[in-house]
Amino acid sequence: MIGCYMMRVFAGERLNRFISKLLDMIRLESGAAQAQLDLVDLSDLVGNALKRADKVLRRRANTISCVRWWRTRARF
Repeated sequence: MIGCYMMRVFAGERLNRFISKLLDMIRLESGAAQAQLDLVDLSDLVGNALKRADKVLRRRANTISCVRWWRTRARF
């Protein structure tokens, strides 16, 4: 019983996040909200994405590589 309940709670939370992100996209497209650009650490970004996709990635044979294509650091 508790397992089914928790699955419903997790499914509800997932649906809530999906709807929230969808509404954010609608606000951006309509101009009601402005996107803020910010510098991010690429290794953190990729690492977090890999953590979130871990279950799917484990089921398949995948190779992920990152190639350094820039010569110098960008200055802002």
